[in-house]
Amino acid sequence: MKHAILDLGTNTFLLLIVEAESDLTFKILHQSKRVVKLGQGGIGKNHIQKPAFKRGVQALLSLQKTIQ
Repeated sequence: MKHAILDLGTNTFLLLIVEAESDLTFKILHQSKRVVKLGQGGIGKNHIQKPAFKRGVQALLSLQKTIQ
């Protein structure tokens, strides 16, 4: 069975796709990193600026294609 793991951080979104093996180990099928800089321009004010939000959405759409 294949599994996709997303780690959504303030600066980067990470994607790991693995396949579970019968001996309870995992085989790495894909790893990628997208720099999104969500905190740029406002995270200290508890706000994500529109350009940063757009970068995050674009990264998620790209990662979705990879996962599919």
